[in-house]
Amino acid sequence: MARVLAADDDRNICRLLETILEGAGHEVICQPDGARTLIAAHEKKPDVVLLDLVMPIMDGLTALRLLKSHAATCDIPIIIITGKDEAANVRSGYDLGADLLLGKPFDPEDVLECVDRLLPAGEGWEPP
Repeated sequence: MARVLAADDDRNICRLLETILEGAGHEVICQPDGARTLIAAHEKKPDVVLLDLVMPIMDGLTALRLLKSHAATCDIPIIIITGKDEAANVRSGYDLGADLLLGKPFDPEDVLECVDRLLPAGEGWEPP
């Protein structure tokens, strides 16, 4: 089981990620903006972060830059969640240290596969 921090201002996306990941035995912490994501990352020490790029208060790229620049959070793997209209920001995300990209809309198996790829051996989701 992994602790996954999901950051997306769309509550429906957060609920969907919770359903998918909790169904596979993971703990999920949802946050609606980049600022709260930073706080949760420091307090909850997630194993993986799913990070939307377009959020209020602090966007995902700013949150990504700050997560990767702080010693306590720089090693947390980060998966960018993005819609088609955000493609221009994806390159910036990779340049800032993101590990993977998950496009919206996403397939539940793709979510699990992305999270599994970034977990230490033996902690990931196993297909049925």
